[in-house]
Formats: sequence, structure tokens, C-alpha cells
Amino acid sequence: MKCRLIFHNILHNRKKAVRAIISICFSVMLIFSSINAYISFQDMRLQNAYQTNGEYNITLHNVTYKVRDWILEQYKDQATLGVEKIVANVNNELCIVDSDAASITMNHYQLEKGIFPQKENEIAISATAKYKNVYIAKQFDLGDTVTFKDQTYTISGILNDYDYSTQDVYKVAIVNGSIRGNLYNIYIHFNDRRDYQPGYKAIKKYMDLSSKQIFNGDTAHGFMEGYHMITNGDLNAIEIDRSGGLEDTNIGQLLMGFIILIILTSLILGIHIFLSYMSERSNQQGILMSLGFSNSYIFSAYFLEGFILIIIGCVLGLILGRYITILIFKLIQSLRTIPLEHFAPQFQPISYMVIWGICVLDFIVGICPVLIYRSRMKMIDIMKGGKNNYKVKDKRGSEKGNIMMRYSIRDTGDYEKVFSFLSLVLIGMVTMLVLMVNRYVSYQLLSEESQDVQFSLISDDVSHMDDFENLIPGVSYYDEVYDTMGEFFIDPSLINMDYADDLIFSDDEKGVWCEIVGVSEKQYNRKIEMSQEVSYNKFVQSGGVIIIDNYKNTEDCILNDIPDTLKYAGRQEEEGPVFSEGEVPVFGRSRFLNWKDQNGIAIIVPEELFKKQFDYTNVLININVKSGYELKAAEFLNTHAPVYEYSFFDTLTDYIRDQDNKKTIQGGTYGIFVIIMVINFLAVLYIHALTFVRRRHNFAILKAIGRTDSSIILPMLLTKIGQGIVVSIVAVFIVTLLCRLYLSEITKNIVLVDGWKSIALVLAFVLFIQIVAIFMDVIQLKRQRILRDLREE
Repeated sequence: MKCRLIFHNILHNRKKAVRAIISICFSVMLIFSSINAYISFQDMRLQNAYQTNGEYNITLHNVTYKVRDWILEQYKDQATLGVEKIVANVNNELCIVDSDAASITMNHYQLEKGIFPQKENEIAISATAKYKNVYIAKQFDLGDTVTFKDQTYTISGILNDYDYSTQDVYKVAIVNGSIRGNLYNIYIHFNDRRDYQPGYKAIKKYMDLSSKQIFNGDTAHGFMEGYHMITNGDLNAIEIDRSGGLEDTNIGQLLMGFIILIILTSLILGIHIFLSYMSERSNQQGILMSLGFSNSYIFSAYFLEGFILIIIGCVLGLILGRYITILIFKLIQSLRTIPLEHFAPQFQPISYMVIWGICVLDFIVGICPVLIYRSRMKMIDIMKGGKNNYKVKDKRGSEKGNIMMRYSIRDTGDYEKVFSFLSLVLIGMVTMLVLMVNRYVSYQLLSEESQDVQFSLISDDVSHMDDFENLIPGVSYYDEVYDTMGEFFIDPSLINMDYADDLIFSDDEKGVWCEIVGVSEKQYNRKIEMSQEVSYNKFVQSGGVIIIDNYKNTEDCILNDIPDTLKYAGRQEEEGPVFSEGEVPVFGRSRFLNWKDQNGIAIIVPEELFKKQFDYTNVLININVKSGYELKAAEFLNTHAPVYEYSFFDTLTDYIRDQDNKKTIQGGTYGIFVIIMVINFLAVLYIHALTFVRRRHNFAILKAIGRTDSSIILPMLLTKIGQGIVVSIVAVFIVTLLCRLYLSEITKNIVLVDGWKSIALVLAFVLFIQIVAIFMDVIQLKRQRILRDLREE
């Protein structure tokens, strides 16, 4: 009986059923094809790089399963590229990461002279001895040799660095072996680009030439660049490269931006198309109601009916989406000569999540009006003198109930309120998800795998330096993004260099690794004065501190000498560590260039100094230096991930730098965020426009009561504010709850957006939409009044 009811209802409302299937099919097709177009586009770029002749270099960030399987298939007879060498482990020591996300960046390099490595033990390297803040001790030439992990390489080519005229880069290409007769190279790329939030770290892992296991650097570029094979990728997505896609062609950048735009718009428009279809289902609900079945029967029949339509629409959408993806790539192929053999679209987990989300949305948005409608029918029956034979009369004895209920029956106000409320909750959830994604990506930049090394300020363990001895005699990094970070790679051979004053050294035979992890955004506003000037360097030893000077404005940075010891005052707080007075030895100084426009110093303290009082690895202290170098009101800063305060636009942001390395312009995320907001805004206006005709009865009731326009606006505004507050709280709660329940492993260590801050941001956007809707309602009311006056005339 239930099945007969369902199919009878569908056939009886053929036009609406067909319209529902088409709308669902269209939205699913957009979503599925966009997702797969993006994924397959990454594969296309990989394939394109694979066919090049060695002039191209590529970085793979989180390569897809399909790319990994394709590489395995191409080189399945090579044990060094077996599955055990491809699957990523917790130490991030293998080539390809199993991930559903992909981001590939291609950079174009040319030889200034010489040739690319043609055999083992040859290397191509950049010759420049110094880029701005990156110091290289030796200028290389053809025929020179460099030593890497006890193996000597001969320089066969010198790289042209024209692509990095505004960046600080030191590049090395090392031949590491051959696969099936095809040479491939490892490309190590050090740079000082500010497009990566926490700053770059030099490579601390190593490449085992004997076993041919490719160990990628933590966050520096680790490239496999070659003649016929490109496989290695940056692991864990710690570094986000925003160099613009295919740098050698504008078409790549345009396609990338276009595909991302399609994904964002289709995800939102697809859901709103479905919601607009839901607003036309009141007749179907009325048919079900008129049959007089019980609530449970109505619910099950209604849900199954919608589920059948959804399944039909989703299946058609997935099929069409696959072919739409193929058509997109045929279009791309017509623009560029790229084969399509390996670009068959695949089902992605997010596609299924979207489909089930539509099903749940259909149930929620559909059942609520059924409940409201049924309860209203009972009230109408009572007021019309049904079972209880009850009528409402005013003092004059007129039957007022039937008149008001006649307006209510014709008016779909309750349904519209539920529909509007749910649509606003959905929009609030989308806004909240944007904030959550930013926070998640921020956390990925500071993932747990890198914290142990990334936040190690001073380390006595120099064993990891063995593999780099003599390869990179000295590199000094500086960075000036929100969280200032610098890096020092020190080798004792630099002691006699002219620029030795800019580095910190050790009298240990192997040198010392010192990573300067810097100041949060709040500390930039603090002026730290210095009383003396110095151009002096002492060797770094364990158990002391390093003073870092900022020489941006030397007249304000005056140090004649570095003291042997540094006194610090005690500090005690209600919450936090307690430090007693004391003094520590000072073992060196270093300039910290490009530190905004501030003048001052900071000191780096190793964990040994405060390990009994402080739970974190290391401490960074901002100080005011007075006479006698006594620390007053020292500020201790936790250098782990929660310290980093990202604004919503810091993550996923393109940084464009000028020639003088002085300005940073943020783009990228601003555009994406604005696009999302504009799409949401237009979608809400569209939803409200659909209800304008029905809402005239609301205005008729308001006018019948005799209120003026001004008195209408205020209660409507108060109502919208209250609804906006409820919507914001519900949206933030749902998103947070879902993340906690289903993404607990991901979000457990994320510094989530503050709850009240999130609600305030969502509320601001929702209220903006609501206020615009109010004024549109008032305009509609005035238009109706003008039309009425014209008709009366």
C-alpha cells in the first residue's frame, strides 16, 4: 500500500517529480564533475611534467592514490619504487603520500652553462654566491666538486636563476640513479620566500644513495626533477606553495582558478537549487495529508518518495558528471597537447558525503513542514466546528477565527519561517566551515610531525648535520611574516668569512644547528630599546642564551659588547610558570634582519635553562635591556602551535613581494572569502524572492491590524536579530559538534576559532542578509500599496 501511495503520488505530480530529478541531477553533476575535474587536473599536470626533457621541476603535495598507482604501474619492476616505499609513514620518510588532495607546482629552470647531469656523480647547481639574505660561501663553476654524504659529485651544469629574481634561492640538483635506463634527479631547493606562514626550514633529512630511498626535507622544497620521471613530493602538506601553478604559461593559472571557482560555486548553488525545489513540494505534502494516514506512515512515505527521487537524480548526476569531466579535459586538450589516457575521473569520498548530505537535508527540510502543516489542519478542523465544535468569537459575537485562519491557510508563513531558518543555518554553517578550514590548514602548517624540530631553538644534538657538511657551507635565513622565524645553518669553515658577524658559530667540530623561532604578531607592537652597540661574535655553547640584534636602525641599537652573563628578574603569575632570579651565560649574537620597523633585541633560551619550570620545549623571551643587562618583566612565550594567532586571511594567502623585499600584499583568500560571501548573499536573496508572492498575506495581516510602516520595521528587525542569534549559535554548534564527532583525530589539537568570536562573525553576516531582506520586504509592501492605490483610482 505504501509503495502504491509513493508511486501514485510521483505519477500524479509528474512535472514536479521531473523538476526535482533534474534539479538534483544538475547539482550533483556540478559537484561531482568539479571535484573530479580538480583532482584529474592535478594528474594532468603530473603527466605533462613527466613528458618533459629535464628542464622542468615539479613539487607534489599530497599526491592522489591514482597518481601513485600510475607511477607504480609505470615502474612496477623496480623494487625501489615498490608499495612499501610509496606509502607514507609517521616519519615522513617516503616518496608518495596517500591522500585524496593534490597540489602540484611546476617551476621552469634553464642552464646558464654546461649540461644537466647525464650520469651518476654529476650535479647541476646554481652559481650565485649570495642572494640578499641567503649566504653561500663558495661560488661554484663547471668542474668543481661538492661532497654529499661521503660521496663526491662533479658539477656538470650551472643553473640560470632568472625565475627567482625577487626571491632568495639556493638550488642543487643531484643525480641519484637510473630507473629502467631513464635518469632522474633530486632537486633540493632552499629559499626565503614569505608565502609560507611559519617560514622555511632547511632540509634535515637525508637521501640514502645506496638504497635509493628518497627522504624529503621537512618543509623545504624536496624535488625529484628529471628527464623521464617525477615522483617525489613534499610530505604532509607542511609547505603550501602558492607560486601560481604552471609558471611557464598563463593558461594553467587561469584553469586552476576557474576549477576552484567551479567547486565553490557548485557546492553552494547545488544545495540552494535543491532547496528551491523543496519550496514547491507543498502540494505533495497536502496530498499525503489528505489521505489521512498516521504520522509514522506519512513520514516514511514522504521520506521514501524523496529518497527515490534523490537516488534517481544522484545516479544521473554522477554519470553526467563523469562525462562532463571528460569534456572539460577534451577542451583542455584542444588548448594544449596533453594525452588523456590516465585522466579517467574517479569517485571521491567527498562526492558520497555530498550525496548523503542532500538526503539528510531533504528529510529535515521536508519533515518539518509536514509536522507544522498537520498540526495546523487539526486547528482548522477544531475552529470550523469539527469534533470539538469550537468557534472563536469576539465581543460583538462575530466569528473572527475563520477569517484569520483563512489568511493562515492561504499563507505559508510557518513553512517559510522554517525554510528561511534552515537556509540561514546552512549559510551560517558554510561561513563557519570557511573559518574552520582556515584553522585546519593553519594547523597543518604546524603539524605534530614537524613541531619537535621546528620549535627546537637550540640543540646540542648535531648528528643530523653530518650529511650536509661541505655541501652547504653556510646559509642564513630570515623571514618577516606574522610569526617571524629565522634559520641558521652553521659550518665552522665560515669563521673566517667576511659575513661571519651575521652568523652564530660553535667551536664544536661539526657546528651547531640553531633555529630562531620568533615573535607573535602582538610582540611587533612592543618597542624594545637597546643601550649599546656591538659587532661581535662569540661561539655558541650549551646551556646559555643567544642575543639576536635587529640592525634596521643602528642608531637605536647600541651595544658595545656582549656580556658574559645575562641577569634576569624573577616572574610569578597566577597561571603559568614561575621563574626565580638568576643569570645565564651569553654565547653569541646575530643580526635579525627585516624585522618590520622595530628596533630591539630578543634572546633565545634553550630548554635546559627552564626545563624544570616550563612544560614546553623552549622559551623565547622579549626583553627590555637596561644598564647591567638586567631583565625586567621578561615575557615568556610558548613556542608551540597555539602561540600562532592566524587571522582568517593569513592561511591560503598569496604573498606578492616587490623587488626590494619590503612589502607583502595579501591576495588569494580575500578573493575566495568574498566569492563565498557574495554567492551566499545572492542565494539568500533568491530564496527570499521565491517567497515574495506568498508573503503578501503576511503584509495583509499587518496592514489589517493597522500598523504604520515604521512600526512594522522595528518588530521585524527585532525578530530578525533574535532569529540571527539563534541561527548563528545553531550553525556554530552543529559544525563544532560534527568536527568533534567525526574529525576528532584531526581537530583534537587544532586551536579552534573562539566560540563567541565565531558566533559573532556568523551573526554579523546573517544579520546583514536579514536586514537586506527586511528592506526588500518593505519595498514589496510599498509596491503593493502603490498598485492598490492605482487600482482604486
